Amino acid sequence: DGAAGYHTPQDVPERLDRGTLQALGDNALGVVRELGNRDLAPLAEQGADDTAYFPVLGELIQYPARWVRPLALAGLVMVGLLAVVARRRGLSSLPRTAAGAALAAVPLVAAPLAAQGLWWLLVAIRPEYGQMIDPWRPGWYRLATIAVLAAVVLAWYAALRRRMSAVPLALGGLVWLAVLGAVLAAVAPGGAYLATLPALAGALTGLVAVLTPWRWLQLAAVLIGGGVAVVVLAPTVALFLPALGLSVAAAPAAVATLLLVALLPAAELLFPEGPAPWPSTALVPGVAGVVAVACGLVGLSVDRFDADHPVPTRLAYVLDTERDQAWWVSTESDPGTWTAPYVPGGDPLPDDYPYLTDDVVTGPASTADLRAPSVEVLNERDAGNSREFALTVTPQRADVRFVTVEVTADEGTVVRARAAGGAVPEESLGEDRLLLTFHAPPADGLRLEFAVQGGGPVTVRAVDASHGLSGLPGFTPRPSGVDAAGSHSADLVLVSTTTTLD
Repeated sequence: DGAAGYHTPQDVPERLDRGTLQALGDNALGVVRELGNRDLAPLAEQGADDTAYFPVLGELIQYPARWVRPLALAGLVMVGLLAVVARRRGLSSLPRTAAGAALAAVPLVAAPLAAQGLWWLLVAIRPEYGQMIDPWRPGWYRLATIAVLAAVVLAWYAALRRRMSAVPLALGGLVWLAVLGAVLAAVAPGGAYLATLPALAGALTGLVAVLTPWRWLQLAAVLIGGGVAVVVLAPTVALFLPALGLSVAAAPAAVATLLLVALLPAAELLFPEGPAPWPSTALVPGVAGVVAVACGLVGLSVDRFDADHPVPTRLAYVLDTERDQAWWVSTESDPGTWTAPYVPGGDPLPDDYPYLTDDVVTGPASTADLRAPSVEVLNERDAGNSREFALTVTPQRADVRFVTVEVTADEGTVVRARAAGGAVPEESLGEDRLLLTFHAPPADGLRLEFAVQGGGPVTVRAVDASHGLSGLPGFTPRPSGVDAAGSHSADLVLVSTTTTLD
């Protein structure tokens, strides 16, 4: 948790959960002990000892991975069987079940969109959130998100329940769970349990509820089916919200919506079927909406920016020593109060730079006395139908974190390359360009060898990067309550040079 401080100056040991750190060490050590002396090649394929696993009430549930697809198939079969039994008992027809499945798509799409819309509304109210993955104090906003989901699902259910009755709508939700489980079993087996197990449990307990004449057994069955959905899906919702952040709230909201749809049969216990619409008024979805608004307002009151929880800003400095030109650059989509004076808008950057997107906002800057990386040509020779080059790129500043080298053949093609003694991956080679980034470059330089087919000049552009804007001409330190964002483009200093090889 605590994504607001991730990669920022506030990302300090005091904010770290020591239990998380211990668990990370335990897991790493366990993996090393288990795999250190094993042949890893067979692990590329599914083996007999592979397992599917997930957390439940503090314990880890495991079962053989070979069960994943049979369980998914069983979920589909049991949901289909429940639909047939419901038809024979006069509780639903197959067309009504199909209509229920079609209508169940509405909350499965609308609820996550509503959750994402809540975040967009918060950003509109407080634009500083636009640069963040998650607010500093997201708890109340997370409750508001869940309440929004509940309001959408319950409003949909209340509007349709009298016309469709409860059974087709519940079956429609189970159909989506079963289909999703089958899809996940095929493309992401490790996550198939999220849909397969609630679908299977819902279908089995639904059969019990439909076939038994005893009310108490019907209630017990429905509660058990809902309980399985809770213990399987709720932990994932609780993990996804902090892991992904409210900026992409639609992702955890999709899982939470599956849970809410799976719980609708249990909701029937509170509002039994009768002549009036379910519920008899708009009370339940209305209450959920009021709770969402209240939690959102409390969140806005509680989550205030201060020195320990500062406004995030993204400002970078780019110096092109060949052009003798510099720019302030920001990747903020809507530059905030502190950033805006540096980037009033201007011409786009003349070249691409690492960690700076195409839609950056720029402003003129004074050129600083910063040394660009040196490019030294060690060897150049003809080799049949290609030219081969060897060179070193050496940072000239002490605090360089990474170096990016771009090789462009104006009238040729870069066909192969070697760096740090190893072949460069093919994906780094374009038709006329080679682009490589080296992190933690050695002080004595990086050796790069490459071959070019075709004539014409070859251009080598080297860019080195450091962090920290202090001391740059025209830079004013941030006031209290404003700091660098958790982004690779915040406080980035890029210095470039270009060399042409004939």
